[in-house]
Amino acid sequence: MLVSRRPRNPIPHVFRSHVSLISALIAMLAVADDAAAKVQGNVCGFLGSQRLDKYDSRIVAGVDLSGRQERWPVWLAAYAARSYKSDRCETECGQVRETISEFGVGVRRVWTVGKLRPYLGGGPAWATLRGKIEGSESGPISTSYHRRGETGWWAGAGGLVRVGDDSDFGGGVRYNRLDGLLYGSDLRTLTIHGTVGWSWGDVYH
Repeated sequence: MLVSRRPRNPIPHVFRSHVSLISALIAMLAVADDAAAKVQGNVCGFLGSQRLDKYDSRIVAGVDLSGRQERWPVWLAAYAARSYKSDRCETECGQVRETISEFGVGVRRVWTVGKLRPYLGGGPAWATLRGKIEGSESGPISTSYHRRGETGWWAGAGGLVRVGDDSDFGGGVRYNRLDGLLYGSDLRTLTIHGTVGWSWGDVYH
């Protein structure tokens, strides 16, 4: 058996700063220009399907956080997501396993219509792709690894419906473009997901 050595790639700096970026977002919301200003926010978990092309679709799950001071015209937003795929390729490469981890920040414009809150948003995004290819239909069995981190942008739209005092249900769609992430080629993904979450600060008023 021929096994290639796993490359010693350090974790990209952007993923080391996930906690710092989310903490900074929360800190910005916690500090008001006016002491009487009210903090409004929403945190959701989401589950859906991520499509890379018409032949490549995978399950994606993640967390979405947004918030603002009551007088701000836009909301600050951040999300983290991960998708996974395990499949056999059509050539002699054998079994392919891929994991894409994403993180994005940005702004969102949110409208309130009764118990419905539609939104549009976008901003910069970062991602890493971890790939593992093992086995072969001919020749010696081998294992190879691929790891790459790149930057890009995201844009999305969706909506939430209030259920009860502070619970939200809804869905959304997000488009991502990440330069050079897919084995040197640009990665374009379309994600459709459902969400369930919790709001605070009278966001529906």
